[in-house]
Amino acid sequence: MVFIDGVPEIEEALRSSGAFRILASDELRKPLELIDTSSLDQAECRQVAYWKPATLGQLLFNYWD
Repeated sequence: MVFIDGVPEIEEALRSSGAFRILASDELRKPLELIDTSSLDQAECRQVAYWKPATLGQLLFNYWD
């Protein structure tokens, strides 16, 4: 899974709405073991344990689907 940074104009429009937080590609490539996953529920934790996503981006975008 490859992540790239977006088009600045689109990112700014989304940010200005206040409804979105845009993650940079380096954030999405961050290893999952460095991410606080304590807010995941039991079912989500089971999915993480089964599918073993390596990065935040893989987890957020369900790379296994």
